[in-house]
Amino acid sequence: MIYNNQNKTITTKRLVLRLFQKSDAETVSFLCNNYNIYKNTLYLPNP
Repeated sequence: MIYNNQNKTITTKRLVLRLFQKSDAETVSFLCNNYNIYKNTLYLPNP
């Protein structure tokens, strides 16, 4: 695991974790618009 403090990312062999960016908003909105995800989270609004 590699932590890059400058970019605030964590990188492993399988994935890269990073902070959300404005360009992620549409994709996150689409992925979160799922009732099964909504009912398993405390603070995720559902339309």
